[in-house]
Amino acid sequence: MSDQLRKLNVLFRRRGLTAVASSAMPLPKTSMTVFEVRALDDANDGVSEPCALLFIAPGALGKADIIRILAFASSVNHVIVYSNAVSLQAMQILDAEHGDRFCEVLNYKDIVFDKPLNVLVPTYKVLNSVEIKDIERRRATTVDKFPIMLRSDAMARVFGFRPGDVVLAVETGCYRIVVR
Repeated sequence: MSDQLRKLNVLFRRRGLTAVASSAMPLPKTSMTVFEVRALDDANDGVSEPCALLFIAPGALGKADIIRILAFASSVNHVIVYSNAVSLQAMQILDAEHGDRFCEVLNYKDIVFDKPLNVLVPTYKVLNSVEIKDIERRRATTVDKFPIMLRSDAMARVFGFRPGDVVLAVETGCYRIVVR
């Protein structure tokens, strides 16, 4: 478990997050472990208040497991699930609208293979509203005309892009809008 948490923290640090090992607790009636995920903050001894919950499942996840996770994590806006396999029904539940809550699934390949370090993978930058308006004005187009990047895309999962984010591939100068 500690090796998985170490690898997940490497991934999280790119987003300015860390999973706190001392917060580990079992999820009732399952074999999953729950961790608090906190934003890295230099002003407050390195970490801030919890901003997400991380669920690590040793085996495959089904529909009932996802329903338990969402019920347990009702007080947070960001839910991260790490598992080797997730059933199609479970993915459909996670992809459904959950109000302001953002749910994402990471799998074994996401943390074993460090995709952003590959020289063929561009560096991405999330654009703010001012930059988006400037691009729309310069190109005489709207954001909905940009090529899309699915939320399930490997880079979108690694960097934590959310639906509606407009991202720039820095090396190529290509813009993408993230969609479900």
